[in-house]
Amino acid sequence: MDFLSGIVYHLNSEDIYSSFIPVGQTAPVPKAPWEGIYNATAFGPLCAQSKNRSHWDIVMETSGKKILRRLGLWDYMQGEDCLNLNIYVPVEALLERKSNSKPLSVMFFIHGGSYKTNGGRFYPGEWLASAGQVIVITVNYRLGVLGFLSTEDASARGNYGLLDQILALKWVKDNIAAFGGNSSDVTIFGNSAGGACVGLHLISPMSRGLFSKAIAQSGSPIGEWAVQRRPRMHVERLARKLKCPNVNDSEIILECLRKIDPEQIIDKSEDATLEDSLMLQFAPVADGEFLLKHPTTMLQQEGSLSPVPVMVGVTRDELEVWMTKSYQDKDPSSIPFTKDLLRKYLLHLVRKDFMSGIAADVLLHAVYTEYVYRHGTTSHHKKRRQQQQKMSNGTVPYHENPTSVLPDIRTLGKIISDIDLKAPSVKLVNLLTLHPSVSVYMYEFDYASTDDVIANKYVGAKNTWVALNVNVETCIQDLKSLTKETNQKVLLAACKYLFPKEKEKKSNTLGSYHESELYYIFGFPHMNLSNALRLPQDKEVSDIMIQLWSDFAKHGNPTPERKDEDNMVKNFTWRQYTEDEDCFATLGLQPFVARSYESERMTFWNHFVPLFTEYPILISSNHTKATPLGECSLTYIGLISFIGWLSSIVCLGLLLHLCSCKMFKNFGVFGKIPIPV
Repeated sequence: MDFLSGIVYHLNSEDIYSSFIPVGQTAPVPKAPWEGIYNATAFGPLCAQSKNRSHWDIVMETSGKKILRRLGLWDYMQGEDCLNLNIYVPVEALLERKSNSKPLSVMFFIHGGSYKTNGGRFYPGEWLASAGQVIVITVNYRLGVLGFLSTEDASARGNYGLLDQILALKWVKDNIAAFGGNSSDVTIFGNSAGGACVGLHLISPMSRGLFSKAIAQSGSPIGEWAVQRRPRMHVERLARKLKCPNVNDSEIILECLRKIDPEQIIDKSEDATLEDSLMLQFAPVADGEFLLKHPTTMLQQEGSLSPVPVMVGVTRDELEVWMTKSYQDKDPSSIPFTKDLLRKYLLHLVRKDFMSGIAADVLLHAVYTEYVYRHGTTSHHKKRRQQQQKMSNGTVPYHENPTSVLPDIRTLGKIISDIDLKAPSVKLVNLLTLHPSVSVYMYEFDYASTDDVIANKYVGAKNTWVALNVNVETCIQDLKSLTKETNQKVLLAACKYLFPKEKEKKSNTLGSYHESELYYIFGFPHMNLSNALRLPQDKEVSDIMIQLWSDFAKHGNPTPERKDEDNMVKNFTWRQYTEDEDCFATLGLQPFVARSYESERMTFWNHFVPLFTEYPILISSNHTKATPLGECSLTYIGLISFIGWLSSIVCLGLLLHLCSCKMFKNFGVFGKIPIPV
């Protein structure tokens, strides 16, 4: 497709852009107008971030071929004047912008990266813009300590990265008409931390009126990591690391930080631990201006939400690839998942400040039972049944971890995905349905390419050819396109070796990983990469995702009525998620609608687990010691309280289970059962 990239525009002298001084802890300010022509033919610098990280980027090889490669961030220019926008406009819009043609819808992308890394340049928008006939904008915003440091007072309120996004949205509103765009039709969409930012803009009074639709992908503003509850603690900890005097005085801390090299500040702020949820220290805060209260509270208040259509979704495998990456020098299936390993993570992912030791032990056992004894991998079903039989017979104590039923380390990835991404996303859509003015759509991205260089790097070559729906025939086509081999006998022999029973196999890869849907939305399969996403079905999925996302941007509905010849998604109508019908779309080669997304696990995290923090167990700290007769009453009362509390939990759990069974018995309680469209 033809596309004009990097065109130089002469902007009016009244037009403003933004700049900032690092470590200034100030809102973005207008940049002085320039004279003449502004050179916009190259990407601007990334916002300051750790250079020890890396990112996947499309680069040109010496041979002239494009390749998707992971590069260190030291290869990219960084600078304080980093608040730039990358604008991708279809040729037709540029040629017709002075005519009476209809202005184009705008898609404004907010990148993820844990609020501390990444940049807009890594998401080329040319294919999405041209194929979807929309204007695509990607932006930078201040990151990490420079973008989200908060002293919890007027000295440094925080949320500077979010204020950067607001200024960029205001710039779009004031200037996008000059590019052929509709300033009243802007869709904000983002992934991971960018998805959480989208959710925060939905409830911020400062963002009201700057966008007309919103898409939160694998990121919810009500995840424990999305908003920092203890920002002051992290500021003081950073100040101590940098030898600042008097960490109790905000102004002294800031004055100290201004005298230190920003790169040194960033390096020290990177020293996060598991105590910081998802290793995040500096994140958005409830500052009373951008964010009036915690998002969960805001979402339950009438009139607190921008009345726009919203799409929310996750990927099938999400953070499981993180666990595989962490142990990529080993076979993940050889790494046992034990209660000790779960305890290490769990107490830092669930709000532990309200949990006693006993409550933590009960929660630990409940989670382990939910994911191992009840919902482990398919290969362990028989062994689990045998184990449960032994436990019921008293042969094996219930608290033991028999190795015969242990799943591998990827189970921990599933738990972390549920806690931090999936359950908060489901909770978000349920809260959104409380607002009649908001139409809500939910999805799970379920496609895994066999030609995904990122998944194959972390999962290993042994899983490369185990695809979602693959047999000898499709295997031959895949091999032919990848190896350029033409000898049919050689291809047939290779594929029969890989698939001796010649039947469909369920994917064993982690190909539907966190952020993987972005490669299809931005059209990477169409960019002629020499090492990734080269299969025909990859292009099909990309076409489907682009149509769904761009149609949502144009109409507020991902599947409006279309002529058959223009429709890439046949026989599919994406139904809204409502209080009465919790419909969601499973997106892949053939999208379909189902109900009750992972209802049992989501109920566990959204309704059962919160009881541990909302109704803490109160029990004597001396209950394990021998006590005098006079103290026995306290221990006895504590024990009775614990038993009563636990009984309430069990009863409530049974009630939730019975309710869910009654509600969903016609649709399959815990599966993704297709429903008529």
